[in-house]
Amino acid sequence: MAKPTYRAFEPTMLAIMANIPMTPISIPKIRPRAIPLIGPASAHTDLMDISVLHIEDCPNWAETGSRIRTALKDLGVSNTEVSFVELRTPEDASQVPFAGSPTILVDGTDLFPSDGRTTDLACRIYRAGAHFAGIPLQGDIEDALRRRLQDQ
Repeated sequence: MAKPTYRAFEPTMLAIMANIPMTPISIPKIRPRAIPLIGPASAHTDLMDISVLHIEDCPNWAETGSRIRTALKDLGVSNTEVSFVELRTPEDASQVPFAGSPTILVDGTDLFPSDGRTTDLACRIYRAGAHFAGIPLQGDIEDALRRRLQDQ
């Protein structure tokens, strides 16, 4: 004996079939994400949510934002905003993956992951070739963003 098959109906169809009045509902808007395409990087638009977490006394957060924008332009990524989030208290820092100022988050994760998550309102040090600096090198930012694009 063959198994019976069932056809699923959407709630709207069921309400129409049962002659039940429907109450309109509000559906939250979802931010559209472009699908990475094979081809030039310029096909990528609006792919990432980028934030720079920083403290007030950090001398490097503005330059970090500038380097991120340059890297996005060089990669052909358009319509991606860079936001800046000032952390004022250790409680603020405990709510986000903060590893010192500036921390670059892409879609909520550190662009340069480390075990250095902290609630201390302090500066961050990045490896810059054979040296250390308060900002990642331009090429390092571009390479990290390129890897993120490829992973999407």
